[in-house]
Amino acid sequence: MKNVYLHIGYPKCASTYLQDEIFPQLGNYSHIVRAPGPEKYYPFHRHFSAAAFRQMVEKQLVARDESKQHLLVSFEDWNELLFAEFENALRVARRLPEDEYMLSNQVVLENLKAAYPEAHIIIIIREQVSWIISRYIMLLRGAKTSKPIDAFLENPLEGYDGLIERAQNLFGRDRVKVMPLEAMRKNQEAFLKELTGYIAPGSAFTISEKQVNIAPDLKREAVYRRIKRSLRLALEKNHLRPLYGLMRILMECTVRPALFMRYGSAGNPKPTVTLSPAQRELFAQSNRRIQELTGLDLAEYGYILP
Repeated sequence: MKNVYLHIGYPKCASTYLQDEIFPQLGNYSHIVRAPGPEKYYPFHRHFSAAAFRQMVEKQLVARDESKQHLLVSFEDWNELLFAEFENALRVARRLPEDEYMLSNQVVLENLKAAYPEAHIIIIIREQVSWIISRYIMLLRGAKTSKPIDAFLENPLEGYDGLIERAQNLFGRDRVKVMPLEAMRKNQEAFLKELTGYIAPGSAFTISEKQVNIAPDLKREAVYRRIKRSLRLALEKNHLRPLYGLMRILMECTVRPALFMRYGSAGNPKPTVTLSPAQRELFAQSNRRIQELTGLDLAEYGYILP
């Protein structure tokens, strides 16, 4: 039986880069992102079937290699998203009805445990304020919200520490690998060697310098992407999706030049987050607990600590 490794999050933590550029090189990689629609969120389903999930994993397998001793499964959204508004935006965007999908750390981990009892869990975290800003920009760019960023901080959910502790309790502390994204930014090669060595010791890989899923630097490009996405969503809602190709050509000829005239080479400013004392303490407590659970030194990477 192969050793199973489940990379379960978090989003906005180089997941797309790993899924597109690194994981396929290791072989026996199930690229769940390719699964259609709500299937990707099946581990949250109220009527989860371990057998059905294993079939889905097999269906999305790429780089099949029977000589490998591992099976790697990756999807970055198998976790609660720190704050309820982020979760609500996900539920709406992915069309996940509440009566079918329970977006809960407990639910997803118990279901994954049922499917792969001896799995190893991989969790990549990111300093919370940086994560909030990045996730919000993604929603804004994708026309999935028009709310101010402060509205996303009102109802906290379970933090990184909760997911990590639940995973350790279910799978065992030695089977849960937690890595900060900031370690990758500090030394990409060392980060990737540690991660790939955990999954497939001795496997060779090539470091890709390709940037994927990066927010645009120019404001005109950010606004254009948002308008384009809004149009696509409106057409889909009114069952006019086939018109999108024509409308996109028209936008290239009209909207894009207009945005160039309006914004020129102006940069795309990032939103800022001002934490209340209670919010800072919330993150500090979570980060302190993460350190206790993992032995990581989060101060090294700029995380909020007491």
